[in-house]
Amino acid sequence: MEKEKLEIDPIMSKILKHAESQLLEGSLIREDGKPNFERINTLFRKYDNDNNNKISRNELEQIINTVQFENLHPKSEDVVNKIFFNFDKDGSNMIETEEFVKGLQNWLAKAIRVAKCSDKTKSVDKFDKIYSRVVMNNISGLTTLLAVVYAKDLPWDYSAEVLTILVVCAIVGILGVSRTEYPFWTCLLAFFLYPFSLALYCFVELVLHWN
Repeated sequence: MEKEKLEIDPIMSKILKHAESQLLEGSLIREDGKPNFERINTLFRKYDNDNNNKISRNELEQIINTVQFENLHPKSEDVVNKIFFNFDKDGSNMIETEEFVKGLQNWLAKAIRVAKCSDKTKSVDKFDKIYSRVVMNNISGLTTLLAVVYAKDLPWDYSAEVLTILVVCAIVGILGVSRTEYPFWTCLLAFFLYPFSLALYCFVELVLHWN
C-alpha cells in the first residue's frame, strides 16, 4: 500500500519542524529530553478545529498542506494515510488526544535518538537538517547544469568525471535517506567508494572512451 511505501523519517522531520514553529515559544522537548506534554496538548487543541477532541482526516490534511516539505514533494493524501497508520491505533479513522500525544511522543523519541544533541531542545531542528537531503540537492543542481550545457550545445570535456560523481553521490544519497543509524560496514563502504570512483573513471575514460 502507498502509505507503507512512503518514507516516514524525512516527512516526520518536516512535520515536527512545522509543529514547533506553530508554538509561540520553546520546543516540544524539555531540557531533560522528555516530551513537553503541555505544549503537545496545546498543539493538539490548535489542530482540533471543531473542538471535539479528535483530529479528522480533513483537519490533518489542512495541516499537511501548510507544511513546507521543500524538495520532498509528497502527496498530501499519502502523508495523511501514513500518519493515520502511525497514530490511529484503534482504527477509528480519527486521531484522539491520547493517540496524538503517544504518536508525537514516539516521533520526538526518534528525533532525539537520531539527532544525538547535547541540548535536547534542539533535537527537532537537527533532525530536520539531517533529512534535508543535501546530497540529493547537489545531484539536482548538477543535473540542471548538465541540462543547460546540453541545451546550449556548450563544450564539455568532463563526461567521465560527471558520471563518476553522479554514481557516487547516488550511492551516498540512497544510503543517507534509507537509514537513520550507520553500523561499521557503512564506514567500510565509504572508504571503498574512493577506489571505486577511480576504477569507474578509468573504465569510462579508457575502455568506453567516453570523454
